Amino acid sequence: MKQKDWLASVVGGIILGVAIIALQAFGYLPQAANVQAAGDVEKVLTKTLQSHQKWSSFQGEAQLTQYDTDNNPHIDLITIEVEQPLKANVAFKASDDKVKTNNKWVSDGVKIFKIDDKNLSYTESNIPGFAMKLDFIPQSLADVKKDEVYHHPFEMLLSNPIMEYVYPVWFAQARSGSKYQLLGEETVAERPTWKVDLLTETDHVIAWIDQDTGIILKYFQESGGQTVVEMEFIWAQFNKKIDNQKFSAPDKTKYRLSENQ
Repeated sequence: MKQKDWLASVVGGIILGVAIIALQAFGYLPQAANVQAAGDVEKVLTKTLQSHQKWSSFQGEAQLTQYDTDNNPHIDLITIEVEQPLKANVAFKASDDKVKTNNKWVSDGVKIFKIDDKNLSYTESNIPGFAMKLDFIPQSLADVKKDEVYHHPFEMLLSNPIMEYVYPVWFAQARSGSKYQLLGEETVAERPTWKVDLLTETDHVIAWIDQDTGIILKYFQESGGQTVVEMEFIWAQFNKKIDNQKFSAPDKTKYRLSENQ
């Protein structure tokens, strides 16, 4: 790695750490880790911690519905293609917010490009070195630390909400006093899932977790009796070959580099 890229990685790591602390402080990310789970649900939660080790590529399409404070739904249809460890193509196929449908994120394994198809522009950034450092992620419930929540770096680097379900290492690290319960098994996107209930001090969550990979294929969350978010993959495929063109940098004869980096 070049010296300037190494420096960028260090700075990026500091910024990411500060961002995570700030998000936790304002309640946007799970806080303390003190898992209360028993029996088979422990195996399911461990699967989410190790999920990124269970698949080589993922393709899918999901509907994500987020509710505002007036309980109005805002619906996005998102397509995603990921190839381990650091290649991705994530796009809004449709959205209630029409501006979003012009945006997509592409990672070629070295750089991340945010592409604006309407204005034919893009921004780019180097993938920092810490993106490959995964040894801090807990491998079992015994490794989960109180008052600390770790996310997969690639999830944090691609700022699309669908990424947190594809890299669900955070799910087993809920707030202190939270309770998990395995409700049973259901089929989602033609795949067998475990249905897991999570109760925290403020929220009620149900996650449908892919039995083979630990990826969250369906998700429901409510807070104070009001629905916050619903997500479901319409279809999902694992370990299929993906055309490498999907991860290519934007055509520089068509797209211009934005000054707003």
